[in-house]
Amino acid sequence: MWLTIIRICMKDTAMIVCLCNRLNDKSVRQAIQTGAQKAEDVHASCGVEVSCGGCLNHIEGMLREIETGDTLRETVAA
Repeated sequence: MWLTIIRICMKDTAMIVCLCNRLNDKSVRQAIQTGAQKAEDVHASCGVEVSCGGCLNHIEGMLREIETGDTLRETVAA
């Protein structure tokens, strides 16, 4: 329940996904919506390159989330 509340409260707040390149979740989602199919595509779409790779798992998770239609809110509520 708390995660749902936090997610709703943070809806308009951008979360940094890639510290090295300062990519936020909104720019990652936009890259995915315009055709990025892997984390490297997301970086390229944003005009940057993968640096340390610490964000790759999270971006891949976002790709799966959008592909399957799952969201944190649905997962927490289930």
